[in-house]
Amino acid sequence: MKVSIMKNLTLLILTFIVGCQEKNTTFIWSEKNNSNLQRSIQNVTLADSLDLDELEKFYVLDLVQDNDFLYVLEGDKNEILKIKKDNFQIQVDLTFKEGRGPGEILSITDYDVNNEFLMIFDQKQQKIVLFDKKGSFVREFITEEVVIDKIKFLENEKLLTYSMSQNEYIFNIIDFKGIVENSFISFEPELHFLMYTGDFVIYDKFLYFAGYSEPILKKYSLENKKQIYSVSVIDSYESSTNYVKSELGGYRMAGYSPGALYASLGMTVDSNRIYATPHHNGTPGYKYVDMYDVEDGQYISSIQVKHYPKLRGIQVENNYIYTLESRRDNNWLFKYILK
Repeated sequence: MKVSIMKNLTLLILTFIVGCQEKNTTFIWSEKNNSNLQRSIQNVTLADSLDLDELEKFYVLDLVQDNDFLYVLEGDKNEILKIKKDNFQIQVDLTFKEGRGPGEILSITDYDVNNEFLMIFDQKQQKIVLFDKKGSFVREFITEEVVIDKIKFLENEKLLTYSMSQNEYIFNIIDFKGIVENSFISFEPELHFLMYTGDFVIYDKFLYFAGYSEPILKKYSLENKKQIYSVSVIDSYESSTNYVKSELGGYRMAGYSPGALYASLGMTVDSNRIYATPHHNGTPGYKYVDMYDVEDGQYISSIQVKHYPKLRGIQVENNYIYTLESRRDNNWLFKYILK
């Protein structure tokens, strides 16, 4: 009798351990829950604004920065607006020739800047094109080894790519020839591919990820390619009903369910905080930037912004927060001072 009880107890403990291990390794699992915390509003001052509709920029997203400038993508055109940070003066409106030849693109799927280059990724051609900061063509290469959804500069002529599906790994480090040098975080085929949607930022030696439809924030070490933490956002929710799969006429289809909820529209990071812009999910007046501690992902406080944040439309520098925001199809670039 005692032997039977001990066997059953041992089996129960082993089952619990294995279950915990499986839960710990899945991409969508969060180890800390911020959702039981009340949002705390911190004061900010509006320092500057730019009406993008007056510039005939009607479909804006993807705010990136270098030391002196902000860059705004106009999504329905192959154009990037370059704006001075200190006074919001337009430096140049960069346009790129459409086509399949050298230095030509069909669409801007993603882009990034560093001290030397402006990089455009064209998913239709699986092509990465490098320009100088004035928009002059430098070089390009095809990425044949991996399918890419987003891309960022690393150091020493390296790039970090991110993919939601079709690769063995979510993150790949490639060189300026498109050759994969390192990969990490295995893709889990049992997960719906839209569970991987989100935004990511590289800061110092770390990678930060904010889920778009999964309410999670994650931090990885770029040195050992390991996850440091995965936490829930303050407005966490049950996400299992967010996704649908169907088959019609032999074709498999997948997408978001009609009542899907969304988490983070975009994110950025400084030495102390993660800044994430939550989706309003149809709630009027829901216009926030939420801040979390970079060390452990613990929620700190929030600011309330003037209008609704745009997709991937946030950057920070010192005590300044830059945001792309919209209201009734009108678009602005704002600059806030964090007190």
